[in-house]
Amino acid sequence: MHLNLDFETLKRIIGSAGEILPADFVLRRIASLEYAREADVAVVIERGDAAIFDAIASSKIAQTKAACVLASYDALPGRTCIVSDALEAYQALLGFIATRDRKMFFRDERYPHAFISKDAHLEDDVVVDPSVVVMSGARIAAGSVLHAQAYVGIDVVLGQHVMLYPGAKVLDRCTVGDYSIVHAGAVVGADGFGYQITQQGLRKIPQIGIVRIGKHVELGANVVIDRAAFDETVIGDGAKIDNLVSIAHNVSVGKSSAILPQTCVGGSVRIGDGCLIGAQVAIVDHIVIGNRVKIVSKSGIMENLEDGKVVAGVPATSFTEWKRIQVITRQLPTLVRQVQKITQRRSWWEVVVKKMSTLTGR
Repeated sequence: MHLNLDFETLKRIIGSAGEILPADFVLRRIASLEYAREADVAVVIERGDAAIFDAIASSKIAQTKAACVLASYDALPGRTCIVSDALEAYQALLGFIATRDRKMFFRDERYPHAFISKDAHLEDDVVVDPSVVVMSGARIAAGSVLHAQAYVGIDVVLGQHVMLYPGAKVLDRCTVGDYSIVHAGAVVGADGFGYQITQQGLRKIPQIGIVRIGKHVELGANVVIDRAAFDETVIGDGAKIDNLVSIAHNVSVGKSSAILPQTCVGGSVRIGDGCLIGAQVAIVDHIVIGNRVKIVSKSGIMENLEDGKVVAGVPATSFTEWKRIQVITRQLPTLVRQVQKITQRRSWWEVVVKKMSTLTGR
């Protein structure tokens, strides 16, 4: 997120957090610890157990190139902007930016029934239906078509010949590559599901990253792709995502991969190139899936998968092993009946032996 805030404005918004910065400091962006540059601020928010969080974050804090780190504690003396509540200061900063960036609309003469911001840029041969909304700073390239009730957020970039079907939404700062299609009701750049765990309950962590959609991508109806916490959720060139798929924040989907309906991809998952993921698959957070992997429908992915794997089941196992399990599973009723008969025969024999022992006195 590009901010361009001077020292005095930053200090006014977040108070003491700006005191260790030089007077001529200009904050360019908010970024993650990994991708922050010299003029950026990185934000550190504990998600839950502080001891576990510190062990994970300390090395990243030490290596970050950020000018300062916004945190609730002195993670690195001399580099960290100390505040009493990092999440509260972070939300105040984003609230200021959101207010600053909202601009007024006007009715473009070319599109009398649409609402186009005065500093949006649409090339001449863009088609815009009635009730379309295009926000400040958006750029839409030649040949794109925006159907009724499509929404294009602040600073969104749409490439050439992009198609937004009715009700499709591309939210602030996200990008969609050339010749990509976003079907009705799909949302690109929904808020990521990120919360701080406290004794008072869950506190929302703002998600300020973006979604970057490659070229020749197709997103089905009611697909939801969450923006990253700080950086990018990425859908590679040529990927095809069917209806009702949910993709969480910080996910990366490789080139020419296909995902079938009702699949749920957890946060920070990495999916390689040329993968085929069936319907109603669940992939837990932070999983890495190699290239050309195939996942059978209704599978649960709970561990990393190497290149070329074909898996099925919950938890997923190799497709060959899964087929054996299915054969055995179907035989279970017969096996149960056989065991019951054996048990009954054993009980009858035990009665006979007991009676014989009584008669013989043995």
